[in-house]
Amino acid sequence: MAIALRRIRDRVRIRLRETAARKPSFVVPEIDQAIADAYLTLQARLPDAQLYTASAFTIGVGSDSFTLPTTVTEWTGNDGGAQYGGGFKIQLVSTGRFLVKTSLEKLESIRAGISTLPLSVPRFFTTWEEKDQEIHGRCYPGALVAEACNLYAKMAADDVRDFVGSGFSDMDDVTVLLSRVAANALVLFTAADLLERMIQEDLNDRRINPKVAASWKREAEILLYREAGRMHAMAAAGRVDGSGYGDDYGIDYGDG
Repeated sequence: MAIALRRIRDRVRIRLRETAARKPSFVVPEIDQAIADAYLTLQARLPDAQLYTASAFTIGVGSDSFTLPTTVTEWTGNDGGAQYGGGFKIQLVSTGRFLVKTSLEKLESIRAGISTLPLSVPRFFTTWEEKDQEIHGRCYPGALVAEACNLYAKMAADDVRDFVGSGFSDMDDVTVLLSRVAANALVLFTAADLLERMIQEDLNDRRINPKVAASWKREAEILLYREAGRMHAMAAAGRVDGSGYGDDYGIDYGDG
C-alpha cells in the first residue's frame, strides 16, 4: 500500500495530543524527520520487498556483461534512485527461461579458460555491487543476439526525504510503502520516540504518562513481528525470494 506521509504524521500528532489548541512540542519538519528515521529503522527489521520489472535491461549482442537499472520509479515513486537488497532472478524475454545464479569463481570455471567468448543464449549469471552501489553482472555464454531481460529483485527501503527538492513538491506529497499493520507500527514507534523527547511541562500540559512510550514500542514490536511473518509467508508461497534457486549445488553444467 502507498500511504501518504501526512496521514502518518496526523496519527502521530493525535497520539501525542498535539492539537491546534495547544502550543506544539514539535514543528512539522521535526515530526517528519522522526517519521523518516523510524521508517528506515523499521524497514531494516522487515524482509526486503520484491519488485518485478519487465524488460528491465538488455544484454547486448556479443556481450557477457550488463548493469541493473539505477532508475526504478515503480519502487521509489520519487527521484528514481534505487538500492537493491541482493536477491535477483533474471528471465530472458525471448525464451522465458530463468538464468542460473552462480558465483564469479564458478562462472570462470564453467568458461574453463576459453579466451574467445562463446556466444549463444545466456544460461548462467553472477552480480556484484560497486562503490557507487550500481549492480553489475556477467553471464555465460555471451549473447548471440540482444537479449532483453525481465528482473525480479529485492529492494531496500527508500529514504522518504530523498523526495524533497523534486520540483515543487514537499513532504506532504511523499508516500510510504507499507501495509496497514506496518503503518500502524510506524505510527507507534514514531510517537514513542517523540514522547521520550518531551519535557515534563509538555507532558503535564497534554496529561500524558511518559511510561506509555514503552507500551507503544511493545505494540510496534508485535505488529512488526506479524508483518514479517506475513511477508515471509508470501515469499515462501511463490518462492519469489529465490530461496534454494540458482545456488551452486546440484547444477548441471552440461549442455543438455
